[in-house]
Amino acid sequence: MEDEKGRRLTDTRKTPGPKKEEMAPFSAGSARRLRGGVPRIPASMPGPYRTLRVERLYASEHCVLRRDRVAFPGGGRGVHHVIEIPDAAVVVPVLDDGRVVLLRQYRYAPARYLWEVPAGRIGPGETAREAARRECEEEAGWRPRRLEGGDLYYPLAGISSHRAFTFVGRRLVRGRTDHERTEAIEVHAFAPRVVRRMIRIGEIREGFSIAALARFFLGEGTGPPTSAASRGARRVPKPGRRRAARRGARGSRRASSGGSSRPSSRP
Repeated sequence: MEDEKGRRLTDTRKTPGPKKEEMAPFSAGSARRLRGGVPRIPASMPGPYRTLRVERLYASEHCVLRRDRVAFPGGGRGVHHVIEIPDAAVVVPVLDDGRVVLLRQYRYAPARYLWEVPAGRIGPGETAREAARRECEEEAGWRPRRLEGGDLYYPLAGISSHRAFTFVGRRLVRGRTDHERTEAIEVHAFAPRVVRRMIRIGEIREGFSIAALARFFLGEGTGPPTSAASRGARRVPKPGRRRAARRGARGSRRASSGGSSRPSSRP
């Protein structure tokens, strides 16, 4: 935060603590009543800042830069800069064999290639789901017939109310890429274990993609293989069938060696 003269502001005065009713959503009793015991912040909880004036410094079709003058909850006034950016849709495309589609894309600002998943801004009159399906085909050349998820998060909460909606795309069918002239993109596909390792060792560094992939792995894991992967996968018998198979094998060995074929006493 800055004061009205542009100087960085440090407020040394003690900020009054939250009222009891504001702490209620995080109490143990409230948490137990919530799904999975997870505390939630109600959308209706009032904010501690008061906006005094809004000034637009820059505006284009891509973003708006604002300078807001605000009153702080502990007293005093200052300036908060805000960037307005259209919301975005992010999609993790998963092929029928379980591989995850990643893009190797050059980014001008960091001046380097980055591993990413398809993502883009939601157009006027477009839903997040429609944007996810469109971006997946335009950037990766795959069109998802099924989209899962759609939860949102705030990737730039300190300076923007910009929201990103994350999806998992499945049942992919071949489409046509439509890269913009400003884009330099290569399309690749990796096994989930490889993508996990790429995140763990820091090879994937782009924030939208890390958040979307984290939600994918936390919610879905690698998932059961389908299609070609399931045909080539080794079937694992259920525990009861494994025990029956072992008993049958022991009985066959005893019979061939002249021993007793008495069944095992284990259940």
